[in-house]
Amino acid sequence: MHTAIDLAATARARLKDATALLAQGQYDGAAYICGYAVEIAIKARIVKTLKWPGFPSDNKEFSGLQSFRSHDLELLLHMRMRG
Repeated sequence: MHTAIDLAATARARLKDATALLAQGQYDGAAYICGYAVEIAIKARIVKTLKWPGFPSDNKEFSGLQSFRSHDLELLLHMRMRG
């Protein structure tokens, strides 16, 4: 499982990566990595909102939670607001 603290740290690291790409004029890569950072930050918020010990990371942990195994921004935002 990925804890909320781990997820938030990863999101910040990816945001730094996106900033470095942007500074080099790599706009597509910067936008892609920034989107990934947002996804990870939302998953950290889901963990906090639902008071989970962490976000599932493998098939066994996702058992019964398949709807959370998503990269769909709208779906993740909806889940983040529940709880």
